[in-house]
Amino acid sequence: MTNIDRRTLLRAAAVVSAGAATAGLTGCGSGSSGGGGGNGSLSVLTPVFATPEGKKVLEGSVTEVYRGKHPKAGVRVDYSTWDVLPEKISTSLAGGTLADVVVVGFGWVPPFAAKNTFAELPASLRSGPHYLDQVVAPGRYLDKTYALPLGVDAMVVAYRKDHFEKAGIKRTPRSFQELRAAAKELTRRKSGGGFERVGIDVTAANLRQQWVAALDACGGRMFDTDGTKVLFDSDQGAQALDFLAGFVKDGSSSLAFRASQGLPLETLRKGTSSISLTAASAIGQNAVLPEGRKDLENIGYFLLEERKPTMFVGGALVTVNKRARDPQAAFDFLGALTAEDESLAVAEPNGYLPPFADAAVGKAIRNPAAPLIRDSFRYSVSEGGSPAWMEIRETINPAIEAVLTGKQSTRQALTSIRKQAEDAIGRI
Repeated sequence: MTNIDRRTLLRAAAVVSAGAATAGLTGCGSGSSGGGGGNGSLSVLTPVFATPEGKKVLEGSVTEVYRGKHPKAGVRVDYSTWDVLPEKISTSLAGGTLADVVVVGFGWVPPFAAKNTFAELPASLRSGPHYLDQVVAPGRYLDKTYALPLGVDAMVVAYRKDHFEKAGIKRTPRSFQELRAAAKELTRRKSGGGFERVGIDVTAANLRQQWVAALDACGGRMFDTDGTKVLFDSDQGAQALDFLAGFVKDGSSSLAFRASQGLPLETLRKGTSSISLTAASAIGQNAVLPEGRKDLENIGYFLLEERKPTMFVGGALVTVNKRARDPQAAFDFLGALTAEDESLAVAEPNGYLPPFADAAVGKAIRNPAAPLIRDSFRYSVSEGGSPAWMEIRETINPAIEAVLTGKQSTRQALTSIRKQAEDAIGRI
């Protein structure tokens, strides 16, 4: 097991780039100089490492390790963002210009692997660090491994401890009903109308991901095991959607009451919300800042729970284009990128946890939600699971918002999502 020294931690603290749950910083450019052509040269597409400090890690230490095997190699890096990355991958595929090494999100591997886009990883990479089982599964499709985890994000319920104490709420909610009751109790309205404080901020995390987590808590599933049969159009799917919509309907939340773009934890930090389903990346990004750490001292964390506890898990995976110009060079770069030291350098500034089973690797991570997350992977659920997921995912948020704004009923929304999902699956 690699030792994590002080130099590595200082380097990690300097890297600031986007988390999987929020839009990243836009950037694009050439990677390291000194190579250019020759055996082992490759291109990289990534939505992380997008700042100057991040580039020092990717184009510096990672590339330095890679060049130990490919001393004359050139590395070109295209820095993207999570929100535009799916379109960029699809466009480059159509043009035959997809990068050799690509960083993708959880749920993305089956759709692209089904289209023969990604290469199966060799056994030498799969037998490397001991990863958490729950974060390896999203990189697999039909019992083959196409991607390895780079960093892990997770969604927890964050709450203001001082608000709970003043309201006399002595323990964290353990059911949808208890959470709804707490949110309603904690809501404060202005005398002239509007909110002084919402009980729960439903805009702090992606609505689709909140619904997937709630569906799992209800005992439901998105798809069958091979991802070709829709299962979310069920009583559990309706209960999960009604759970989210209920906060707006009973006046304990509002879609109009939003944090600023790119600041999902803002309302909780300011005390203008009492509860939110929040990505660990948002918590961790605040934890590396002095003012953020102070605000987080008054925030606690628990898991969403109904029939069972649940924790939505996402993050970043790294894979190789099946048509890479030099497949071995691409595999070698992936190996350098997923080494323990580099995973830590990715983890802390993004709010991620390292994906390794050995908790000691991430003990220096300053994310206050990390202990809960580490202890809760047995409750994890990830989105996706269908080879048509990249098309299906785009239909879900608009349908959920239609329910939350009263434009559609829960059943109408589920029927609409199901129809579009079945059409997408039928085109595979």
